[in-house]
Amino acid sequence: MINNVNTDNISQNETDEGVINDALENQEKRPIWITNRIRFMAHRWVTQVSFNDFYEDIACHVIGQPNLKVFLANLYNYLNRLGEKLPTNNNVILAAPSGSGKTETYRALKRYFNEKIPGFPISILDLSQITATGYKGAEPCDMINPFIMGNEAFGICFLDEFDKKLEPSYASRGIDVNREVQNNLLTIIEGGNINTKAGLINTSDIMFVGLGSFDKFREKRESKVNAIGFGAENDEAEVDHYEPITRENMIEHGGTNELIGRFPFIINYGVLSDEAVNGIIKKDLENIQENYGCEITLSNTFKDELLKMATSKFGCRQIDSAIRSLVLQEYTQSLCETGGEKLVVKLEDYNNATHYWRNYTNEEVDKALIEMLSEDELRQIFEEAANDVS
Repeated sequence: MINNVNTDNISQNETDEGVINDALENQEKRPIWITNRIRFMAHRWVTQVSFNDFYEDIACHVIGQPNLKVFLANLYNYLNRLGEKLPTNNNVILAAPSGSGKTETYRALKRYFNEKIPGFPISILDLSQITATGYKGAEPCDMINPFIMGNEAFGICFLDEFDKKLEPSYASRGIDVNREVQNNLLTIIEGGNINTKAGLINTSDIMFVGLGSFDKFREKRESKVNAIGFGAENDEAEVDHYEPITRENMIEHGGTNELIGRFPFIINYGVLSDEAVNGIIKKDLENIQENYGCEITLSNTFKDELLKMATSKFGCRQIDSAIRSLVLQEYTQSLCETGGEKLVVKLEDYNNATHYWRNYTNEEVDKALIEMLSEDELRQIFEEAANDVS
């Protein structure tokens, strides 16, 4: 058991990531100084890191979504108010078509804050696994367990599949169990005192983020439009599919006024442009080339297939998998060969790839040698070259 201590007597080294993470392993072992320290680190981060720097770091991973900036500004405000121990009201619903970057938003933030604010609670929960109180399964109050810090709770809770709990789902007795879950969520999300295994915990300082593709909501909206317009063209319906989801859409589909009203903000991601998808393809290619130490070329046919894939129900999440599977196939064959110096993989289409070997260019050799040298060795080489010239 770690005893409670005064933070004034804790050195910087003693409150590093390792110490904090050790203290977070067991909720019952989280002393007050750890909680205060994490709050302090969150406040210090806001005062030392500009919003633009924060945004640029996350935007490297979540590509082609202008509303990412609005989402991050809301989160930045939450951390600022949390650090100053002011009331927070930053709950947000992020409605995004499949593969447009909602899950990557969580992943990017998780990686970022693991480094910048060690120990800061940020977690994702599959809301489809939550059942109404009294039914078999995880209960709504269980979702705040990762955010309990001693006798309080704070952090960012991503509620994945949020849209699924807004849809009516009837049990054998004709009870809409999803509406019961919505009612159970009210007190938690609005910020109230909740009975947990750790005791009575207030959730006012947790920022809740509802994540969902809202595909069924979009389909229902399209069918409603088509029923009114009769002769509506398919292209118009396709455009409608990616129109922003509104509060009214959620309520019409089964969301309660009370629950949706607990989220002051609704932010929509849009379908990705070809330019954005090409950026994602480029990023994935760079990562895979580094993973396998090879060079990859794409045919125009395969690039077109990847662009179409990005607008399918799987979205951009399939791009990395499609490329990586073909590269692994060729990489496996190359391991059984006595080839040249550099493996080159040519991706012809979704099902076909080839490979060949080439030698390193002079530029590649020079670059590799430079990377192997230390700064002192490079400095010595430049000085000798300068002396030779003189």
